[in-house]
Amino acid sequence: MNQDISNIHFKKRSNPALKFEILSLNDLFRRDVEVPLTKPQRVRFYILIFITKGYGRHFIDFEAYDYEPGSLLFISQNRIQFFEPNLENDGFMILFTEDFLYKSEADAARLRKSPFLDYQYYTPKLSLGGEDKDAFERMIQEMRVEYQRPFDDVQEEILRSLLNVLLLRAERLIIDSDVYPRIPADVQKFLQLVDENYSNYHHVRDYMPFLETSTKTLNKRTQSALGKTAKECIDARIILEAKRLLTHTSLAVKALAHQLGFSEPTNFIKFFRQHTQRSPKRFRESHQ
Repeated sequence: MNQDISNIHFKKRSNPALKFEILSLNDLFRRDVEVPLTKPQRVRFYILIFITKGYGRHFIDFEAYDYEPGSLLFISQNRIQFFEPNLENDGFMILFTEDFLYKSEADAARLRKSPFLDYQYYTPKLSLGGEDKDAFERMIQEMRVEYQRPFDDVQEEILRSLLNVLLLRAERLIIDSDVYPRIPADVQKFLQLVDENYSNYHHVRDYMPFLETSTKTLNKRTQSALGKTAKECIDARIILEAKRLLTHTSLAVKALAHQLGFSEPTNFIKFFRQHTQRSPKRFRESHQ
C-alpha cells in the first residue's frame, strides 16, 4: 500500500481555463497518465461515465459497479475510485469542476442536492435502456461536437447548458424510479456540513450553530428521510473515511485516528469496532 491516496486535480493541456473535458474511454485507457488508472485515487472534480460498448467494473469507494452498454456512472468530487481498463470497451467520460457547472450560489445549491451525488444514500449507477439510452447518447455526442469546435465566446456557456440538461434528465429518472429516498433541503445541508467537517465535529451539537433548526427536529427529519439519527449520519461518514484510509494507505492507526479527529487511538479503535464488529487491523488485513 502507498502512504497516501493520490489526489487527482482537474488538469488539461489545451485551453486550461475551460474546466470541462469530454473524451472516449478508449482514448483514456491509451493515454499516458501520471497516476495509473488501476490505482485508487481521490478525484477533486466530478466525472460522468457513459458506457456504449462492452462490460466491466468500475470501483467507487468500497463497491464494484458492474457496467454494460447504457450504464451511466457518477463519481462525485472527493470520492475514491479506480478503473479496470479494457481496450475492448468504450464510452464517454465527462470531467468538470464545481466552478464550471455553476456561476451563482443558487446553482451550487442545485448541484449539491442532486440525488446522485451522495453515495451514502444513493447509487452512483443509472442503467439506461431503449429511448433513454439513445437520448443520453445523443446529448453526449452533441456535447462532444461542441467541445471539439474552436473555442469562442459562447462555447463554455453552451457546454454548461448541455451538461445541466443531462444532469437534470438523469435526476428525473432517479426520482421517477421511486426507489431512492427524498432528502429535504435542510437534511441535505446537514449532510454537506458533515461531509466537510466530520474530522473536526463528531457530535450533533457541533453542527447546530450552522443550522436553522433544533436537534430534536433535525433527528426527526433525518429519521424520516434516511432511517438514521443525525448522530448516526455523522458516525457513518467517519467510518467511511476510516475504511478508505485503512484500505488505501499504510497510515499507522495512531496517525489515522488523529487525522479523523480522535484524541486517543483507543477511542478510535473502540468506535470502529462498535460500528463494524472488527478492529481496524482486522479490517485492513481483510482488504489488502
